[in-house]
Amino acid sequence: MIERKQKENFRLWRDKALDYLEAGEFEPALRSIKFALALAPSDAEAWFVKGTSLSGLERFAEAQEALDRSLELDPGNFYAEQIKGLIFSRWGRRREALSSFNRALRHARGNFDLWYLKSVEHIELAEYHKALAALDHALRLNAQDADAWYYRAFALSRLGRNREALSAYDRAISADPENEDLVCYKGFALAELGRFAEATAMFERVLKKDPKHVLALMNLSERRLVEGEFAEGIALARKGMGMAEDEEFQIICHYLVIAGLFLQKKEGRAAAELKKLLAQLQSRPRRFAVTDWNFEPLESALKRQLKGRNGKIVRGLIELLKGRMGLGNMKELLESRA
Repeated sequence: MIERKQKENFRLWRDKALDYLEAGEFEPALRSIKFALALAPSDAEAWFVKGTSLSGLERFAEAQEALDRSLELDPGNFYAEQIKGLIFSRWGRRREALSSFNRALRHARGNFDLWYLKSVEHIELAEYHKALAALDHALRLNAQDADAWYYRAFALSRLGRNREALSAYDRAISADPENEDLVCYKGFALAELGRFAEATAMFERVLKKDPKHVLALMNLSERRLVEGEFAEGIALARKGMGMAEDEEFQIICHYLVIAGLFLQKKEGRAAAELKKLLAQLQSRPRRFAVTDWNFEPLESALKRQLKGRNGKIVRGLIELLKGRMGLGNMKELLESRA
């Protein structure tokens, strides 16, 4: 009778925790599952619920311990491995994330999310062929997922397969036609193929629909600067800089303003803007490096048109933003007279 009552109480607390978890209420879910575990300390599902609740509260180290305990009791729980993988990914431990996703896939090869998450880790590691292999599996399971098509296009473009990337962008746009970011990315792929008029038309199309679309402002600014329309390029970048909430976008817009001013031969104003940007980078806790921007189109134009000290400064700025030059070296370059 006592054992039966204990089991009933366990189920009540576990089900209560599951209801809270489904509602995204992680604190009460954690409190409830602790009562359940006090009654059944060897229940794999309860440990899984505890780990998931802790992960939702961003208490990741504790979550890992609870998920490991769940997997000891039930090695086939691929959801536990999936959440472990997501935690490793959050920590930037890409190889461990991949190991978790691969273990999960042994039990759930028909799970779209696992193939998709695996592909993202490969992309973060610049393993684009492996990313494409994972995305092939993912898209066979769900051919209407815009994010999977976007990452396929991204991986293809990184491999220089821009014509195939264009087709993938078209599939992504078809799956999510309201996502103007995807139109911008397609425009960028067109530019990579030298189809500049079509690329420009893409960015203009986005801005006609949403004049505050920062990614379109950035890309159109770059096109204008490359084409020699410096005043308009600078104006677009300044507008983007004032609207961007993402720090990386702010910094890229600021770079475009600086490059445009140097191209206009307004060295004093360019140097003043560069000092502002360096002060912003100085205030960051760690070295900055751009993660998703191709400098090459404008960099080529800058190399052709800027010689001597100004050329060195702008090339140094690009190296700084790529994470290949220290802030101190950039300051020395700016202050030098040679």
